[in-house]
Amino acid sequence: MAVLSATKIIFAGLGSPPIYHWIIMAVGFGVEIVLVNYVVFKIKDHNSPEFWLWMLIVVGAHFLVFTFSHGPLAGLLGLVCIINAAIGLRFEDINYRVFWVIDGFLKIGFGTWMLFLTYNH
Repeated sequence: MAVLSATKIIFAGLGSPPIYHWIIMAVGFGVEIVLVNYVVFKIKDHNSPEFWLWMLIVVGAHFLVFTFSHGPLAGLLGLVCIINAAIGLRFEDINYRVFWVIDGFLKIGFGTWMLFLTYNH
């Protein structure tokens, strides 16, 4: 409820997005659900770094779909999140939590950037 209230305040007066944006969001969430299930069944150790880094890749993939509803910054966010997690998978000697922190900063940074652009166009 707090998120919905904050969203109403942040985006007051901007109008509602067209229906196709909602459809694309639903597709993005659908892709995420399918991929999460795949990772859950494919990687049995749900506490492993590999499992959690693949989850970051899944979230990045759903942001790629959001390119078509949220714009190119969403796609760029998805791409850099996937690259970040892939680097984590490649360099197993680095604690995977480092890549989780980077992922969080990427999402906060891109979200702030998108919010800034919303009010300055």
